Amino acid sequence: MPLSRVSAGNRVRVVGMCAGRGQQRRLAALGVVPGVEIEVVSKALHGPCVLAVKGGRLVIGRVMAHKIMVT
Repeated sequence: MPLSRVSAGNRVRVVGMCAGRGQQRRLAALGVVPGVEIEVVSKALHGPCVLAVKGGRLVIGRVMAHKIMVT
């Protein structure tokens, strides 16, 4: 399922990305790669998602969150 459908407070594992190479490189530079565990800290209905990734915080838009597949 896409990361955009995960509720705040849940932990998930990244299994893949449906994004272009440039976006995949950008996410990889931020620590979002297949196999990494992510916690959704907060999520606005039509706004950005705040994620906890490898001990840091990351804010991404809903469109980008929809491209990250998690389990």
